[in-house]
Amino acid sequence: MAINPLFRSSPTRMMGLSSGLDTDSIIQQTLRVHQMRIDSQMRKRTILHWKQETYNSVKDQITGFRNTFLSSLGSTTMMQRSVYNSTIASLNKTTNAISISGTINSSVGTMRIGAIESLAKGASIFSAKGVSSDKNGFSSSQRLDSFQFADGAKINFSNYQTTVSSGGNNLTISQEDAEKALNGAAWTSKITASDGTEITLTRTGSGDDTEYTYSINGGPSKEVEFEDGAFSVKIGENDDGEPVNIELTQMDGGRVGYEGNALAFTKEANVKAVAEDGTESMVKIAQSEDGQIWHNGRAIEFAGSAKVKINGTEIELKSNMTLNQMLSTVNNTKGIGATMSYDRLTDSFKLESKTIGSLTLDVSDLEEGNALKLFGLDGIGEGSKFTEGSSAVVYINGEKVERDTNTFEYRGVKITLHEEKTGSTDLISAPDDDIIVTLKRDATDAVNRIKGFIEAYNSIIKRIEGLVSERKTSA
Repeated sequence: MAINPLFRSSPTRMMGLSSGLDTDSIIQQTLRVHQMRIDSQMRKRTILHWKQETYNSVKDQITGFRNTFLSSLGSTTMMQRSVYNSTIASLNKTTNAISISGTINSSVGTMRIGAIESLAKGASIFSAKGVSSDKNGFSSSQRLDSFQFADGAKINFSNYQTTVSSGGNNLTISQEDAEKALNGAAWTSKITASDGTEITLTRTGSGDDTEYTYSINGGPSKEVEFEDGAFSVKIGENDDGEPVNIELTQMDGGRVGYEGNALAFTKEANVKAVAEDGTESMVKIAQSEDGQIWHNGRAIEFAGSAKVKINGTEIELKSNMTLNQMLSTVNNTKGIGATMSYDRLTDSFKLESKTIGSLTLDVSDLEEGNALKLFGLDGIGEGSKFTEGSSAVVYINGEKVERDTNTFEYRGVKITLHEEKTGSTDLISAPDDDIIVTLKRDATDAVNRIKGFIEAYNSIIKRIEGLVSERKTSA
């Protein structure tokens, strides 16, 4: 008799929970050798990671040591001659008039500072009095075309222009050309009926003398004649042959209404525009009844120009600039060698040479302009004051020393002048207000740097020796 193999017992079959055996333990024991190999590799990986971290840490410490002590720059470097040839300067009295420090070129000994007759300063022009009409000053965000000066004077701006974008090019349009083109254009308004019919209304005259004509879909013009304050425009016929009309109403001030609302009229014209390369083309502009001019649906503004010249460099001021923008434009212009500022507290402008010792400032308004004059910066009128620049003059060891800067070196000693003072002008007299400077060598800085160098070096050596002699960890 055949035996079905499906029911034949097998000594290796285990039935999980029904077998009573701990299958998890058996599996773990079976894989124990493989797990030991995995654990060994993980320990090696961890040890390698520790080694890399240690190597990087030592490398960073050595790099820091080199950058600190062995570079050519830095306040702690050992490679500069000044470290070992430091000179300190001491004064016989406390003073705010001068500060002195030794350099590597200083010689030991004494130096006598006598009179400081003048400090080096640049030429300056400033407003002699408040410039605004109400003496309350101008705000930093106020536009130049809104400035009102004494007696109601305003800046003379001219050559009003605007820049528009068309066809990927920047085009310049003059306000004069735009106004001429628009002055010859008619006021029009368009109505689109529900069936798509377009009615164009044209307005002439103003007030009670206002007259209107209309055209349908670009057809011939016809006169609009109001009866009892209304006018019907036939735009077609319905399916029954009856006329279809729209009604216009006459409103106060000669205006025309449609569906209860006053119609808005605009002017359209083509105007000459000049590209950056000088080529000319025509662009379309429009003007709304409030006077605003538009191009491609965007309002445009014309800005006037007032040119000034400072130290031979022309600067263009725009009527739509704010006070802050004007000051930034002037001060960021290369080559003028001067800075402009405004103090609202004193309501005054100031133009000051950047070059200390510069004796003068060359300024002028251009093209019938008056901006610098109104600012009190023309250096000519009663509202302007001019101060010449001057060199620093000081007597050192009886010698008259002139410099175009207040900080300079004299025989290896760095001197900075802060204020004028009285004193001797020769070596014979010796007034009490002379300053005696004593220069002597100082090894303190060199000693401190050498000590720091040794301590940092020993720290690195100690750490490396500790790592080399450290007991090796077995993987």
